[in-house]
Amino acid sequence: QKILASYDDELREGVVHTAKLLKIFGSKDEFNWIWNAPKCRVEARIKLNSAKSIVLADQKINLEANEELLVMRSHKYSESSLTKLLSDVGFRTELLTTTKNRDEILAMVQPTRYSVA
Repeated sequence: QKILASYDDELREGVVHTAKLLKIFGSKDEFNWIWNAPKCRVEARIKLNSAKSIVLADQKINLEANEELLVMRSHKYSESSLTKLLSDVGFRTELLTTTKNRDEILAMVQPTRYSVA
């Protein structure tokens, strides 16, 4: 419960932003932070109050009332997995340091420069 308490309304708004833009999530729909114990992570889910249809990439998607959608999940990173993730999305790690108990990471990154031939 201590972990879930740190997930506040401001973060909630960021998590549901895309669902709001797609008109999937509205004021009558439910939102919940959930602790997934088997996977040791926090998940954010929305539960639809009514059936909805959206068109995404020219495909019609029908969503049922009471359907639950996973809109966010947390992930733990080690130093090496964070460095790899940053590299995969175009960043070079300049500095990476952790606290003594290794529960927090501070990273300074730079965009990777690509040369055009």
